[in-house]
Order: sequence, then structure tokens, then C-alpha cells
Amino acid sequence: KEVKKQVPLISDPVLNAYYNKIGQSLVSHLSEQNYAYHFFLINQPTLNAFSGPGGYIFMYRGLFLIFDTEDELAAVTAHEIGHVVNRHIAERLERNKKLSLAALVGILAGTILGGGSPELATGLMTTSVAATMAMSLKYSRQDEEQADRTGLQLLIESGYNGEAMVSAFKKLARFSLEGSGTIPAYLKTHPDVDVRIVYIASALKNMGVRSIKRDQTRFQLMQARMRALYTDREEAKGYFQYLKKKNNKNPVPFYGLGLCLMQDKDWQEAIANFKEALSLHDSFLFKRDLGICYAELGQYKEAVSYLREVPLDVQVSFYLGWAYQNLGNLKKAIATWQAALKHYDPNITLNTSTYTRLCYDFGQAYAANKQQDWAHYS
Repeated sequence: KEVKKQVPLISDPVLNAYYNKIGQSLVSHLSEQNYAYHFFLINQPTLNAFSGPGGYIFMYRGLFLIFDTEDELAAVTAHEIGHVVNRHIAERLERNKKLSLAALVGILAGTILGGGSPELATGLMTTSVAATMAMSLKYSRQDEEQADRTGLQLLIESGYNGEAMVSAFKKLARFSLEGSGTIPAYLKTHPDVDVRIVYIASALKNMGVRSIKRDQTRFQLMQARMRALYTDREEAKGYFQYLKKKNNKNPVPFYGLGLCLMQDKDWQEAIANFKEALSLHDSFLFKRDLGICYAELGQYKEAVSYLREVPLDVQVSFYLGWAYQNLGNLKKAIATWQAALKHYDPNITLNTSTYTRLCYDFGQAYAANKQQDWAHYS
């Protein structure tokens, strides 16, 4: 709750489900799980990620978009899980009783150590006490090595490429040199990156771990979704047009353009791009958004034909139920929405607008079905 007050969390059910799946795959290989882990994406361009006590892991949009592979995304996530498992922040909090929750979040999010919210950073830095608190939470070299060991083990056991931890840190170091001269927040809160690159590479060599190559299409589609929905739309369109000219057999730019056009409410052009993507690669993502476009156009039979083939989340359930309702099938509409509400996870769907809209239409369907009690409840 405190993080939500300070930074904008991404509420897209597809992106959040994807990142949570990666995170849960990693923590499933822990020898002990003392609490549930939750994984969140932050809608800011900062090159940062951080973890809080109790299994809360946060990844910034900026960091998500600079990686080349899902393995690199998983590597940094695994490293943050390593900090949680080894209680690095928790141990410092035990020694620093004066630190407020708001200040803790500000420090972890990089507002003091790495540049997040300038206003909050300025407010906290007005006292030397706040600065001392911030420094007391910095990870030591011993902490980093321990988190690296734990994260590397989780990464390999989860079937990811261990070398991705090296390439991810190299990428961050390169961005700090090639960028504006500002060190990425992740490197400020995680010092001695060059030393750790050498150490991790050496550990991999001693472990005899083989390099693994996997299809990165799913990851690239998720990056396209992130770019289309959470960065400047016109810049995103230009980027996808460039990719399309470079390779018109790649489904990624067609998917990204389709998402941009959906936001412009240009449903027909969006449909054309999603169909092109689907002809190149069979993914539920394209069918999902094709169904939503057709529902928005009032072509409910086409909407149902696509949406009933994809995994249900709150947004898909809303549109599928809505299509059934408009086709006069109230029974199926109610059953669809009941299933959606039953599996509603507030940790994945952080924005309640779709949820409340679903509840409203649920009430309308009950009323039409002469179930006034449930209509009022919804």
C-alpha cells in the first residue's frame, strides 16, 4: 500500500500475470517459503528493481525494456529474491528502529540512493538523519555475494540461462557509461558491479553450467505490450513501424501497433494488425485483443469466437460476458462473470476500474434475469 502511494504500479492483467509467473517459477525452487511472494511492475522509466521484506519484489518499466531476454529479467528478479530470502533489508530494519515505512519505501525505490521521486527525495534528505538511514540500508559486498549465490541457484534450477545474470549486469554497466552520465539506480543500490560480474562468471565456469537458448518471442511480445501501453504512444508507433520494415515476418511489431491503435479506438486497423500477427505466430495474446476489438465494434459473435479460446482474466471475462449478454445469453454471461469474480486476484489486477465495471454489468444481467437480490448485491 505504501509503494502504491509513492510510485505508479502497472495494472495490466497480462503483464502482471506474466511477471508473477516468472517470479513464482523462481520461488518454487526455494527450500523454504516462509511467506507468499508477490511481484509488481512499476510504470516509470528508471533502471531499477528492488525488494521489500516479506516477499515483495518490484521491477521498473525502464529495466524491463532494456533486457534482451526473459532470462535476464528472471536473473535480476532472482537476485532480488535472494535479498529477501537472506533477510538483508529486514536485518537492517531491526537495527534502525526510527525508520518510517514511507521513508523505507522511498529509499528502496531509489529516491535517495538512485533517483526516483525527486520531491520525496528532497523531503527525506533535509535531515542528516534521513541520509544516514539511507546509507545504513545500502547492501554490503557480502549481501550482494549472498544474493548472487541464492539468485544464481534459483535461476539455474528454474531452467533459465545462468549466463543471463552476467549479461544483465553488463547491460546495466554499459547503460551507465553510454547514457547521460547518471548511474542507473540499480547500480547505486547494488555497488561493485564489475567485481560481481567476474565473480558470477567464475562461479558459472566452476559449476559447469551449459548455456541454454530459448525462444524469446513471448518475452518480446510482453516488451511490445509494455512499450505500447505505458510509453509515449507516437514514439512506440514509430518504433514498431521501424521493426516492421526491418522484418515483416516478425509478429512483434504488428502486435505492438495493434495495441497502439486500440488506444486510438481505431478498431478496424487494430484488427488488421492482430490478424497479421496471428498469421505469423499462434498466440492467445492476439486472439485476446481481437476479441476485445470485435466486442467494441458490436460484433459479438466474432468476439465470443476469439475470447472463449483464451485464458480468462478480469478484462477478458468482462468482454466475454458482455458479448454473451448482448447476444441475449444471460445464463452464459452470468456464469462467465461468476468465474471471473471467483478468481479475481487484487495483486495481479491492481486497477479496479475493469472489476467495478464487471460488477455493474453483472448486476444488470441479474436484473434482466429477474434476480433482484443479486442485482442489488452486485
